[in-house]
Amino acid sequence: MPVYVSGYTDKGGEGIYKYNWNNGKLSGGELAAKAEAPSYFTIKQDSNTLYAVSELEDYDGTGGGTVIAFKRNKEDGSLTQLDEEATFGKAPCYAVADKDNVYAANYNSGSISVIPISEDDNGVEPLDYLLNHTAPASGGIPDRQEAAHAHSFDFIDDTWSVSCDLGTDQAVVYQKSNGKVKESGAFQFPNGTGPRHAAISHDGKKVYVLSELDSQVYVLDFDSETGTLTELEHHNAGPDGAVGGGAEIELSPNGEFLYASVRFINMIAVYKVDKDTGKLTVVDYQPSGGDHPRHFKIDPSGQFLLVGNMNSDNIVIFKINQETGLLEDGETIDHPQPTCIKFWT
Repeated sequence: MPVYVSGYTDKGGEGIYKYNWNNGKLSGGELAAKAEAPSYFTIKQDSNTLYAVSELEDYDGTGGGTVIAFKRNKEDGSLTQLDEEATFGKAPCYAVADKDNVYAANYNSGSISVIPISEDDNGVEPLDYLLNHTAPASGGIPDRQEAAHAHSFDFIDDTWSVSCDLGTDQAVVYQKSNGKVKESGAFQFPNGTGPRHAAISHDGKKVYVLSELDSQVYVLDFDSETGTLTELEHHNAGPDGAVGGGAEIELSPNGEFLYASVRFINMIAVYKVDKDTGKLTVVDYQPSGGDHPRHFKIDPSGQFLLVGNMNSDNIVIFKINQETGLLEDGETIDHPQPTCIKFWT
């Protein structure tokens, strides 16, 4: 099974790489496509397309970064660029796609770019519209929360989506109607929280949010009738209370465990998910096997978790204990600045 890995390109990396995945082992690691600072990407397997954000501040005078569309070669897994379109938002750092659009979160502009997917070749077309986060900055941590900072955008279901904004301390809820996405409301976190990424339960009833600035995991109940989020509880993502550096969060495929990475202490938090309430119980906090675990991905079988430690330039493959959810040490490979890891199933 192919695994694609991207990262920044200022320490030897050149773009997006392809590995082969077999029974808990990674091999290969060939350059699949050159790109500048492709810090995140999303895969649209039904069209054999990969969409990457280039985390730039001013591409070709547009005052922002880009979304790049690649077509995958089914024979060797290489990627051929189809198009590149400006986001008109600075430092895009996250992207998802539905059948119509790519949605890119622009961190330094506090906006979501909605970029149409071409019906002809599944490439990208010029920006359709921007969803600007208009709430005032919370100022809880002044040097980080001086303005809106959109950090992610995720689908809850076919109608609803949510975007975490580190600068405004909000989870902004969007509703899709008549083909357009519009803001519906927002959940307000305490000042200084810095929400970063979210994981959505399989039934769409729970939204788990990891904060970056104080490293908390929030369990939010989602009401699909009203589009509102309500807090059920929150937990520390580190063993010693609030600490900065919360990064990635993901549910296991069976929904039994939740994982969250914290960069400044180089740890992965493991939680057991209550199947009835969706609430969490801390299982353990485990070392990430490197420095700055910015991203991780659980393999489709739920047997392994791959951690990208950006500052130590490595990927660590942990085996997941199916009874406890705990991570067991496995293989470590070198990779320059890994910031996004995804399986092509």
